[in-house]
Amino acid sequence: MASDAVDLRDKTKSSRRARDPLATKEAILLATQSRLATTGPEGVSLVDIAQLAKVNRSTVYEHFKSRENLIDRTRAWISHKLYRAVFANLTRLGERPFETIDQLVLNERLATFAMDNPEACRVWLMQVVSLADPDEDPFWSEYAGAVARFSKTECAQDNIDPEVLAFIMLSSAFLWPMFVSNRRKGARQLRMEAHRYLHEIMRMGLYGIIRPECFPDVVRQVEEWNAGA
Repeated sequence: MASDAVDLRDKTKSSRRARDPLATKEAILLATQSRLATTGPEGVSLVDIAQLAKVNRSTVYEHFKSRENLIDRTRAWISHKLYRAVFANLTRLGERPFETIDQLVLNERLATFAMDNPEACRVWLMQVVSLADPDEDPFWSEYAGAVARFSKTECAQDNIDPEVLAFIMLSSAFLWPMFVSNRRKGARQLRMEAHRYLHEIMRMGLYGIIRPECFPDVVRQVEEWNAGA
């Protein structure tokens, strides 16, 4: 009797998913993200992903042409989530002067997303570093492009290497949650760790990347943090 109930629930769930291609596609992408995070690309097969997503293998092929296509589109899917989380409600950075962008908001969004989505960020980072042309990725292109434009302004310190700086900023943001997650449990503690990261990134930026006189709000905030440390 109980077994029949479980089977019925499974069939109902499968039926709902079959009628909702977007939910099916997201389930497949989530399964691929999880597998990439634990095994890397070598551990991804369409058969395993189908089992993990609880769909038929033919369903996976309906949405993705090949294993390589699935991996690439998983990276692009994460990239778009990153883009929305970090740049939401902001005019495209290429269309406005860098010094008018709220650096605290931008970096806080990045730190918060990374802390809330460590698996997705880790997968994105590992996939982007393997691309022959990272500018193919929407989030990398926007973020690195903003750093490159900033490096040419009077508010930047001299001799910044934009690509290296963008990589340092993103890789540190995405690896920090991994470093602290085994020692910190609970949403409140993880929020504190995100704040620690934000504090140090802004302090480092203030005295090594940007010219403090161009960003008085950042100077004031870092001084307040230092006073309260």
